[in-house]
Amino acid sequence: MSALAVNNSPFHLLLHDIGQELKFSDVRYMKYLLQGHVNKETLEHLDSGQELTELLRKRGLVSEKKLAFMRKLLIEAKCLKQVNLVDEFREKFTSITIISERQQSQQASRLNNRRETLLRMIERLENEIRTCEDAETEITNQIKECEVQIQANNENLVIVEETIQNLKTNIVEYETEIESFVRKLETVRFFLKKRQVEIDKIKQKLEENSSSASIKRDLKEKTRGVRKIEKG
Repeated sequence: MSALAVNNSPFHLLLHDIGQELKFSDVRYMKYLLQGHVNKETLEHLDSGQELTELLRKRGLVSEKKLAFMRKLLIEAKCLKQVNLVDEFREKFTSITIISERQQSQQASRLNNRRETLLRMIERLENEIRTCEDAETEITNQIKECEVQIQANNENLVIVEETIQNLKTNIVEYETEIESFVRKLETVRFFLKKRQVEIDKIKQKLEENSSSASIKRDLKEKTRGVRKIEKG
């Protein structure tokens, strides 16, 4: 079997170190212990400890969190040095796992706090958006009401303008009629003045006639007196 490449992760280094420390007799005995877990043909092709540990890894019989099976094999094969390597790795891995879990817990807590903060911010923003939408709806309704009122005012303004125009037309007509009446009145005044002059002349003549009639009456009376005197 071809040589296996060594991975740099702690677990792969552990498998490499264990495989390298296994003697041929240890590998042969462990191949016997693996009967029932791995088929015979595969076991027959195992020639080294590194191939054996790699096989255990590939078959899922061993992993970073599952070392009990390999530890049991090493104990039964009396490979105590390799058992110590497993135990040391488990202690280190447990410590790293605890630290990692603590860090993950802290990180999860921070992420949860950030998530809650973001959720509160989102909720606040949603409330503000709803408030803005409500305000926008109210403003839109007010604008529509104003537009309706403006339209009504425009219609009323048109009616008022028509009324004003009619009034102006009526005023012009009335002014024309008044001018006509004034001209007629002036004509009447002229004729009245002319009649008044004629009347004054007639009055004067009447007065003159009245004076002459009075003189005539006096003369008649004097004539009668003279006649009476003559008769007497």
